[in-house]
Amino acid sequence: MKVAFDGDYELIKYYDSASNVDSIDSMVTDVLIKIKDYPKWFNSCCSYSVSNDEEPIGYLFITKEPNLLVSFSINKNFRDKDNLKSYFDCIVKEFNTDFDCLLFSHNDRAINWLKRCGMVEVKEFYQEGITKLNYKLCP
Repeated sequence: MKVAFDGDYELIKYYDSASNVDSIDSMVTDVLIKIKDYPKWFNSCCSYSVSNDEEPIGYLFITKEPNLLVSFSINKNFRDKDNLKSYFDCIVKEFNTDFDCLLFSHNDRAINWLKRCGMVEVKEFYQEGITKLNYKLCP
């Protein structure tokens, strides 16, 4: 996971403001603590290492009951158009059906990227500070 965040100091401003993280290392630790608890509430959690030519460049953490994109990132050096498209295609393939993503509303960078990938904001959903996005496999 650390390789996914490495060098992206701007990412801290999009992170959970209640966590009071102040470095990449503290953000990695906080994410690991949070996702470690998911199997207590969800039956089917999956984590993946994302690689480019066998070089680790990121990660993905999802649940399949419900279908939820929980946590994701690839290293900033690999965030070009082709790699980001391939990354999202891999996310869709892992679900192979519709899925949702809940993000802090101030994380406009991730929200906008997911929208460009075809996810749609669920306007009927309301939780203060949270944005819900949905992806329909066959719109």
